[in-house]
Amino acid sequence: MKERYQTSSDADLLIAIRTSDAEAFEALYYRYYGEIKGFIRRKFGLDEEAARDLLQEVFARIWEKRGTLDPEKSIRAFLYQIARNRCIDQLRKSGREVNLSLAEYEALVADVPDDLQMLVQQAVNQLPAPLREVVVMKWIEGRKYKEIGQILGISPRTVEQRMGKAMKILLQKLKDALIFLAFSSIINL
Repeated sequence: MKERYQTSSDADLLIAIRTSDAEAFEALYYRYYGEIKGFIRRKFGLDEEAARDLLQEVFARIWEKRGTLDPEKSIRAFLYQIARNRCIDQLRKSGREVNLSLAEYEALVADVPDDLQMLVQQAVNQLPAPLREVVVMKWIEGRKYKEIGQILGISPRTVEQRMGKAMKILLQKLKDALIFLAFSSIINL
């Protein structure tokens, strides 16, 4: 790896990678290789070889998407998101259950604007407990309605009804923020 990228910011690396700069990509790879591999092994329990294979897929995806990378967004969060999705896909194919804690999920959505994250967290925290636990199990832990029902001792239909109620409440509480977000993304096109 060339020394010119060793001290570059992530944003500078992304700008260079967008122009297909392989040296910048290599610098990004070595910067996050150990961290993302550790996440894959620790959280998803994959062995060294499986983690390396999956990590190659993660960085291949970054290279494929290089033209659309936004230097103003967190590449770290994007790497975690890709790693998480690839791991979940692989584990589901093998029939294993997948769970993420709230803190891990929050780290994965780090490039959602802070204000919106805070509003969503506040809105979810304000839900009545039966609705909140269904939302957390579905969105954060990635469980299916049937599984949530088994855990809570309720029918999958009741889980679905609670999700529906929760969504109505969340959409009502977040309506203004979502309109603002949609409007600001249109302006930034």
